Amino acid sequence: QVLQEYHNAIGKPKLPPLWALGFQQGSTSYTTSDIAMESVRKYKEAGIPLETLFIDENYMKEYLPFNVDTKNFNMNKMVKELHSNNQKVYMSMHACIPVYDDNGNIYSYFTQGKKVFIKSATQTTDFAGDILIGDFLPGKCAYVDYQNPDSYEFLTGALRNLWNSFNYDGAQFNFNEIYQNCDGECPTEDPEEVSGRFDDLPFNPLGEM
Repeated sequence: QVLQEYHNAIGKPKLPPLWALGFQQGSTSYTTSDIAMESVRKYKEAGIPLETLFIDENYMKEYLPFNVDTKNFNMNKMVKELHSNNQKVYMSMHACIPVYDDNGNIYSYFTQGKKVFIKSATQTTDFAGDILIGDFLPGKCAYVDYQNPDSYEFLTGALRNLWNSFNYDGAQFNFNEIYQNCDGECPTEDPEEVSGRFDDLPFNPLGEM
């Protein structure tokens, strides 16, 4: 009874699709769709069943979420080939929303999401007002406040737009714990690079490369 009341309070988990319980393969070394599909072919040659191909951040153009580097990734071709083999495609993306796009203009999804981003209690900027600004791979970025009821509409709309480009089967957000490269809140101007004594180790922790 206690467990029933507990789950009534927090919500009941949904059963994952059967394919999500199968073997999945992913790598940050997939810098093109051809390299990713070569990995799939090697699984087939080895006789290892593969349910899902996990595509990490490299498919994004300049690390812009909900955007694709069409020069290196033919997502439609890849998805169609995988689906024809009854395999699934799972996308990974960053939870931070960049302020600027690859042309230096305000990113469209930053404009759309201004009402659902986490606010800063200590600083304001000319380009973002009181939105908390961090620094990550795409540069200056904001973070979705998942407790804001409007965040669901913003994120599902963005994911739907990406799905309309190519019919992926699942998605996840990485670094949704407000990961950033600054110590505390980022300054309004670009921070200076900080060097440390562990930047250049006398050995390679991965072994000889």
